[in-house]
Amino acid sequence: MIQRLSLKSDRPELHRALVKTMTLLICVAIGTPRSAWCQEADESEKRAPTSERGYAVIIVGLPGDEQHRQTFDHQADIWRDWSIRRLRFPPENVSVLRNLGAEQIVQTLRDLSDRSEPSDALWVFFIGHGNHDQNNAWFHLPGPDLNAAEWGAQFANFSCDRQVFWMTQPASGKFFAPLSRPGRIVMTATDGQGEVNETRFPKHLAEWMAADLQRSEESAPVGLSDEADPDAANGSASLSVKQLFVEVAKSVRDSYEQENLLATEHPQLDDNGDGIGSELETLTNKDAAILADEFSGPTDGTLAEAYQIDAILPSAPSEADAATDVSSDTDESDSIETSTSKPSTP
Repeated sequence: MIQRLSLKSDRPELHRALVKTMTLLICVAIGTPRSAWCQEADESEKRAPTSERGYAVIIVGLPGDEQHRQTFDHQADIWRDWSIRRLRFPPENVSVLRNLGAEQIVQTLRDLSDRSEPSDALWVFFIGHGNHDQNNAWFHLPGPDLNAAEWGAQFANFSCDRQVFWMTQPASGKFFAPLSRPGRIVMTATDGQGEVNETRFPKHLAEWMAADLQRSEESAPVGLSDEADPDAANGSASLSVKQLFVEVAKSVRDSYEQENLLATEHPQLDDNGDGIGSELETLTNKDAAILADEFSGPTDGTLAEAYQIDAILPSAPSEADAATDVSSDTDESDSIETSTSKPSTP
């Protein structure tokens, strides 16, 4: 009896791998170079699938003083608002962890890991202070801090198909190794050499997101520079994770140049799972990326470029729901907040 070979699988990643492998074998068998239809198998693997649900976790570290508390809270509130309105995450799935110690944060992450699914999207933001010693990098919390390896362990069990990390604190480049893995996009404010000065990255990220929300309300095209997308003048409102990172990294770089200052932070992105970040100049050099991809495998930026923000969730929460959730009252006590708190003012 001849049975039909089925490529259907309960595991979409296995299905994609089988399709790609069989396509490449056919190309080899007929002696054809990697033609357009062969390359299409590669492209289909890179496309980010539409997620069923989205979660955002914003971890606000120990501020140290009142000025930094207000700054961190204001920027975190913008990230939360953007996650609801732009990423279209359900308001109840967007959490801001403020004034919490390591034990409370760890338990919150475990609970989220238990209820999240492989088809979900996960975005994680860190804002606060950090440092490093000869052995570890640290993110400062009320009470005992957690080091980079310990943070990596807390996120190791998340199975979400697409994971995006924004590590905006000083010494964040030291977090690449423990956080990096295939299918995960990790972006840091600093390089992996241990830059420890206070970072401008979170400010520029918040400013870009606030402007993006304003443009969305005005139905204007996404404001991308030529470095982020040489073809951005087409008026498309589409936005990839890579384009967003490039925009923010460029803004940080330009701010130092405009003040005639030596940059003390060099934002980097890693999305090929090797634990080594790439800077702005590398990510925007297409010729270098093509050459590196040919000889050493996927380069950083491939996954982030394929991950279109507009395709994260199939539907958006209503504007009324989002408006209600971001304008409710909250107190100043230690709390695990969803998007039910009132945005603070700087």
